[in-house]
Amino acid sequence: MNNLDSFSTIIYKKLQSSFADQDCAYEIDKEQLVVDFPCPDMAEMGGMIVQTTSDHHIWLRIHPGCSAYLIDGLEELISVMQEVMADRVCWVIGFAGDEWIETTLIRNKDDLELEQGAEYHLYSWSGNLDEVLKA
Repeated sequence: MNNLDSFSTIIYKKLQSSFADQDCAYEIDKEQLVVDFPCPDMAEMGGMIVQTTSDHHIWLRIHPGCSAYLIDGLEELISVMQEVMADRVCWVIGFAGDEWIETTLIRNKDDLELEQGAEYHLYSWSGNLDEVLKA
């Protein structure tokens, strides 16, 4: 990990200390960090991927497309990941036909505002809360 920029190095060290027991795959992409934390039991979510950028942003996404979520900082990253891994937060990706309309995180599906004619895919870490909602 010697080739990482200083921002990515901080993220790398925090991920290592916060998720020491969690399987993951680290890679470096032009001094930026990409870390894949696979889900247990092959849940449809696939896993969470942390990615840093050269302009010091942190993105968190899951394996299905259109899932990138901008994270405000290191504390939020760790908190969101812990909540997702505990199945207290689900990932939601909304589509109107083939067009992506929304990516968000929710604690309760009743809090989701459904757009008429849209389809929302809910993904959970365990896969036990996965669901498709239609407005």
